[in-house]
Amino acid sequence: MGYEDMAKEAAEQKTVRELTPDFFQFKEEEDTVVGRFLSKSEVVSSTNKGTYNEYLFDTDDGTVHFHCGAQFDEKVGVVLVTGKIYRITFKGKRDIGAGRRVNNFTVEEIPDPMAS
Repeated sequence: MGYEDMAKEAAEQKTVRELTPDFFQFKEEEDTVVGRFLSKSEVVSSTNKGTYNEYLFDTDDGTVHFHCGAQFDEKVGVVLVTGKIYRITFKGKRDIGAGRRVNNFTVEEIPDPMAS
């Protein structure tokens, strides 16, 4: 059986999993992503010439990518472990003084029943 045949059979059996990530934007409080952390990559901002991380997660609804802000990158992004399962919930904006606000998140590690 060739690759095309395998792809056709998988499509018919609905076992194909889309890997092209959708962009997820945290807009409202309690917006949540739950899934397995796949990777992160540094992105150069086109607006302020800084950098930020973009995170890639496998979720029940497919692969998503998103960003959370510099404060998240510095405090949480550095401790995320590839392959672990996390729930990330947007808690709105937090005032940090001098008219500046940052995105506020909770991050929970979910035990993986498949891990040994």
